[in-house]
Amino acid sequence: MTGGRGAQRRHGAQARPPRGDIMVHLERILGVTPDAVALLEPDEATAAALHLAECEARLDRAHRHYAEAQGVNRHAALDHLQDHLEDLMYVNWIEDAAKREAAARILRLEHVSKFYARHERRLAGRYLGEAHSARDRALEDYLGLGGAPFPKQGIYPA
Repeated sequence: MTGGRGAQRRHGAQARPPRGDIMVHLERILGVTPDAVALLEPDEATAAALHLAECEARLDRAHRHYAEAQGVNRHAALDHLQDHLEDLMYVNWIEDAAKREAAARILRLEHVSKFYARHERRLAGRYLGEAHSARDRALEDYLGLGGAPFPKQGIYPA
């Protein structure tokens, strides 16, 4: 993997949500549309509301990603590779026996495709749990609970 965890935070399900999504949540939290001056130098309550709005938008994105991942039973990239190998084997017959055998073995790797799909479902569940935790901490800060525990939503299975 070339990008690592940093690339996930910039481009994946954990990436920062668009500003418009954050502003929609901020308007719901505050009950009014905040003016630009209040957002440039926010007071403590507005800063906590802004952080909560960002966490809510991240939670929405993580939940959407989790819901999309639940319907996936096979890894699409591996299926695409297998389709190309089938074309090579059946349309353009491979003359080299070792290459033909390697292609045939790759085509039999159905369990790898299912494994990676299951891995992505578990990862989506972890992202959703992390987003819930961050939102709960932001809500505690916004409500001024001072570190008192907030009721948790539960655990999301893979």
